[in-house]
Parts: sequence; structure tokens; C-alpha cells
Amino acid sequence: MAETLLNAEGRRSGASLGRGWFAIVVMVLAASAVMLVTDVVVNWPLAPTLHNIGGKWTGRDFVAFWAASDLALHGQAAQAYDVARIHSAEISIVGESAKQLAWTYPPPTLLLVSPLALLPYPAALAVWLLLPLVGLALLLRRLAPHPLTPWLVPLFTGISQSLGIGQNGVLSALMLGAGLLALERRPLLAGCCFGLLACKPQLALLVGPALLVGGHYRALAAMAGMVLTLALASWIAFGTSAWQGFFDMLPVATDWLASGRVPYVLMTTVFAASRLAGLSAAGAYALQWLSTIGALVVVVWIWRRPHPLWLRGSALAAAIPMATPYAYSYDLALLCLPIAWLAWDVLTRGWRRFDSAVLMLTWLAPSAGWLLAVCTNILVTPLVLALLLAVIIRRALEQRELVATAGAVAP
Repeated sequence: MAETLLNAEGRRSGASLGRGWFAIVVMVLAASAVMLVTDVVVNWPLAPTLHNIGGKWTGRDFVAFWAASDLALHGQAAQAYDVARIHSAEISIVGESAKQLAWTYPPPTLLLVSPLALLPYPAALAVWLLLPLVGLALLLRRLAPHPLTPWLVPLFTGISQSLGIGQNGVLSALMLGAGLLALERRPLLAGCCFGLLACKPQLALLVGPALLVGGHYRALAAMAGMVLTLALASWIAFGTSAWQGFFDMLPVATDWLASGRVPYVLMTTVFAASRLAGLSAAGAYALQWLSTIGALVVVVWIWRRPHPLWLRGSALAAAIPMATPYAYSYDLALLCLPIAWLAWDVLTRGWRRFDSAVLMLTWLAPSAGWLLAVCTNILVTPLVLALLLAVIIRRALEQRELVATAGAVAP
């Protein structure tokens, strides 16, 4: 039955999923299901407490979001940027087992998460995870209109990781995807979605240049307006002290990144891979700059041409983790967008071994990348991202050839 569903559109267009690839797809999905179940068993409680069977607190990283929200609601927004103070708030929520989780997001993000503490911790966590997941599943159903699409969404390892540890990867993917989907018909709405994504600035780094070179000026203006509005609203709500706390926190977070106080094995960037390989911070930053420039060049090259939305959106989502030194495996939830678009393309136009292999690697990379790094100190995730961009670039070149051929034969 599953093979019939996977091949339904392929047969209509002459594409075919052979038995070998079908077996590979089934094995990858089975491994993903095991990872999802493991995340649920390890990170979620079997009893009505805030702790799971391993003695860790439920939601893990979410405790920082709820603690920051609680501080903001009690008029102590600036204290969220005090590492000792927010850790004390985290301990008061889930007990002494709470790991120290700093708050490094800008005040507009604090403004947006403030309502979370109006709900009890378990209810807030459920809303935080389930609402974006449902929204993303519906959105991906539009990108890849196959009956299986919504059911496969939680199995993608970037999404299952975000769900397991209570992170915001699914929400980020939803904001980027909604912005891309609305870009051509509702540019102002698209800009607002991109502006919300900018609350996690490192993930919005390439969005502005893409909109600029693509001629989407209304969306770019709306994005800038949303960012400025949120900045002003957060200043009105929390005062100058919160912004001062954020700016004071930036060099601290930068020092943590350079010195290795952050877990490189859980990251996905060229900088982290370089540091794990033994390079100095200066050398790692140099390679990261090359990666950032390369990602920017790819995005500009694709967005300045009239490529289909699915190609431009895939390039942007795949390039974002390559452009920043600071991204974790759960941030790769963004890759559900190029996976959905490219999988639908190969499903309807034909299965290619290289493209399909890269899609499978991309699907597994968020979890398999850090597991391999833990065992070997070798982080291959940036290489997988580069391969994904190579697939997208080749598709873009094929699109140009098709357009050129059509123009040459037109009367």
C-alpha cells in the first residue's frame, strides 16, 4: 500500500520508484520512527510529573523559554539576560536537575514568548510544540500534495529533535515556509512572517538579500517594518534595561562559541565542524566566512533569476544553516521545506540516484550528524548541506536550459 501511494504520482508522469529505492525509503523512515520514539521515551514523562524516566525535566530547552516569559511577566525582563538569575528561575520550575540554559534572544523574541507563562508549564509546552507542528504539516501538504505528507512530518529528524527537546525549530520552519508560500500573492503577509523569523536573527540572515535581488520590495519593506515594530514594542514593554542586557550578553555568547563552551557536536555549521577538527577559533571563523559568502552567492544567483518558487525557497532554506556559525541540529527543521519540494519534484518527474541519496542523507542528517560527531568528533552535517545545495543548483541550471530551449523553438 505504501509503495502504491509513493508511486501514484510517479506513474502518472512516467517516473518510477524501483524496489531498491523503495526498500531504502522504508529503512530510512523506520530509522526515523525509532528516533522519534526514542526522543519521546527519553524526554517525556510516563507519570504526571515534570521529569522523565531518565530523571531529566520535561521539555528540556523549553524551560528557558518559560522562565524568560515568567521573568518578563513579573517585570524582570532584563533579568532574563542574567545567567545566574534565569538559572535560578529554571530551577524553581523543574528542580535542581535543571541544566543552566542562558537566554540569548533579542527582546522582540522575549516579547513574543511572554504569554507562555500565563499557562501552566505542561500546557504551555503542549501549545508551544503542537500548534506549530499542525501548522507546518498543513503547509507542507501544500508544497508536496501527497496524502502521506502530513504524517511524515514528525518523522523528519530535524523536527523530531525539536519536539523532543522543546525547541523552536518547528516554529522557525513554519515562519519561513509561510513567508515563502505567501510571497508572490500576499507580499505584505510574507514580509510579516519573515519579520517574525528575524526574532532568531541568525536564521534570517539571507532572507533580506534574497528579497532584495528577487525584486520583492514590498515584502522586504514589510519585513523591515515588522522588525522595527517588534523592537519598538519590546522597548516600550521592557524598557532600555532589557536591550542593554541583550547587548551585554552578545560578547558572552560569542566567547562561549569560540571557546567551546557550547556543544559543537550538536551544531551543524562549518565553524563547529572546524573546531571539532582541531582548528583554532580564528581558522574556524575564516572557513565560516567562506561558507557564509558561498551561501550568499548561491542565494543571490538563484533569486535574481525567474526560477520557480520551489527552487528559490529550497535554495534559501538550505543555505541558511551554511551562512551562520551558530545553528543547532534542531534548527535543521527548516530543511523540511527543500525536502518536501525536491521530493515532490523527483516523485513526479523521475527518481535520480544522486538526488534521492542526498535527500535521504538530508533527512537523517539532523540526528545522524550529531551521533556521528559524538562518536568520532567529525561533523559531516555541513557536507550534507553542501550536497543539498549542489542538487538545488543543478535543478536551477536545468530550469535555465529548459527556458532557453523553449525560447529558441518559439516562433
